[in-house]
Amino acid sequence: MSQPIREKKVIVADPREYRTRVDLRTEILRRSTIFRCLDTEQVAEIAPCATFHRFLRNEFVFHQGDPASFLYIVASGKVKQFKQSLSGKSFTTAILSSGDTLNAVALYGSPAFFVSAQAMNETTLLRITRAEFLAFVGKYPIVTERLVALLGRVLNSAWERLTDFVGEMVCQRIFNVLYMLHGKFGDAVPITKEELADMVGTTTETAIRVLGKLKKLGVIASGRGQIRILNKAKLGSVSRRSYVIRQQESNPEGIGTAPESPS
Repeated sequence: MSQPIREKKVIVADPREYRTRVDLRTEILRRSTIFRCLDTEQVAEIAPCATFHRFLRNEFVFHQGDPASFLYIVASGKVKQFKQSLSGKSFTTAILSSGDTLNAVALYGSPAFFVSAQAMNETTLLRITRAEFLAFVGKYPIVTERLVALLGRVLNSAWERLTDFVGEMVCQRIFNVLYMLHGKFGDAVPITKEELADMVGTTTETAIRVLGKLKKLGVIASGRGQIRILNKAKLGSVSRRSYVIRQQESNPEGIGTAPESPS
């Protein structure tokens, strides 16, 4: 749903901070998911076009429906991408970290971003204008090939999550999302209970109940703004096969006894 463009408070890093480190932008771009297919000399060609922008926690980078005028790459911090329905309900599509791009596919022909992007903590992004990015990939089409490959993985993940929504109980969706996030972030998953609930399409209260069960089983521990995975094998075992579900009136989330780890 298109929303009016809002003024966004963007804190731009003091240029003097980076003037003495002219290779910093090249280094960050070289590590990004779409430019790592190029060598350092090639990436250095577009590095001067990139500018640093800092966002505070909960600040929006862009809103769904804003003009897709820039390529954004996460230099540090974490960004949440989400889609908003006509009724105003939000659905988190991805949590992005260093090296990830924000809705980059929108730069290919779409006038507007498909999703909203919001900083989850203090975040620094590199920003390149759409025109400069498209001119660069015109010279190095392998970047577009890389982006298409990444898009394929994103679409596959979206289909898997859609399948979860149609055929899985809430608890199974939580297991699957936690396991997916563990693969990206490691043992310390930077997500709150509220954000996890958004990702799986349930209420915060239900997510808390399911996480409480996992804590009792020794699979996770929760902290401020993060969930720690204590037993990857057991989480993997319940996320890769059907969960033992007890259909009881008092157990609407389908929380049963988790199967023992294969190990």
